Amino acid sequence: MVDGVDASETDAYEAARQHLIATRGQVALPFELLLRVPQLCTRVADLGEVIRFRGLLPDRLRETAILATAREVRCRYEFDSHLPIARSAGVAEATIALASGADADAPVDESLVVSFVHELLQRREVGEATLVGLGAVLSEPELVELCVTVGYYALLAGVVNVFAVDQAENMDQEGAGQ
Repeated sequence: MVDGVDASETDAYEAARQHLIATRGQVALPFELLLRVPQLCTRVADLGEVIRFRGLLPDRLRETAILATAREVRCRYEFDSHLPIARSAGVAEATIALASGADADAPVDESLVVSFVHELLQRREVGEATLVGLGAVLSEPELVELCVTVGYYALLAGVVNVFAVDQAENMDQEGAGQ
């Protein structure tokens, strides 16, 4: 029997675990936590697979959104996990600093994504100037995907922050996550 999983759910747990291994190569945070609810885990993982590997957003802007989301929801684990991916995708160092909470002169499109994430997560709406700016850079389907990406990574960060406190160090300090 697996901790936190009823004996009657063992088959579902194992199927979800095998699904994660098949699609991600491993079972890591936050999915090892999500496995406590196998059906939910599989669906969350499938959404993440679409966002990360089959999405419309350019990798650089997706990773910018992920870093900015991790900072806004104070999830150091998510930030640190995606930092090398963001660098490989070509996210500017100035954008990484901006997403970390510092003042920086980032490229316009990346700066708009950071603003979008901040506005959406802090005010629960996005201002017209940010939407107009992003409208010049992203198609409407890409903008929808950006919204979903922010929500997805906020969801993952919430799971990590609640259940893996030792992994989710405080990101309140200026420049944390750099």
